[in-house]
Amino acid sequence: MDAETILKIITAAVAVWGAITGTIALSTQLLQLRRDRTDLKLKPRMTIGCSIDKGVIEAIEMIDFDVEVVNVGRRVARIEEIGIHIEGKASPRDKHGVNIIVFNGKEDGVFSLQEGEKNVFKLRRWAKTLQDMAEHFADEETVYVRLTSGKQYNAALRTLSMSKARAAREKAN
Repeated sequence: MDAETILKIITAAVAVWGAITGTIALSTQLLQLRRDRTDLKLKPRMTIGCSIDKGVIEAIEMIDFDVEVVNVGRRVARIEEIGIHIEGKASPRDKHGVNIIVFNGKEDGVFSLQEGEKNVFKLRRWAKTLQDMAEHFADEETVYVRLTSGKQYNAALRTLSMSKARAAREKAN
């Protein structure tokens, strides 16, 4: 074999080796990118608490909502909006509903969660009109978290109307 043929074989071998290692590196990067996505876990909770109005002993029951958001992904989650989508006891065909905003990034500024961080967003002591609205909740509503990227995470929220809470309390006594 002459030097020119050996040089062509070495060049071809280096090209094949480069193609193989480049493909492996690209595949590794794609898999890493796939694993590095933002991933949120939501833990919504509805509670009925009491407060005293203007020093009067009579307790007024109020609804509170907590949404615990945990970033279990590897990327920063930039939260734009957190809300509760209420479909109510309407027919399942009626997909209209009401969104009750728990956190609004447009007004309060975008909220960022780093990897492994959690935060609890609260909606406390609703007004009387919203208390009345709670009577029309279905047994399960939807909590959503919308990121600035447009991705939305949903979780089921078990709800209880004030009248059902009173009935359960009376039944227990």
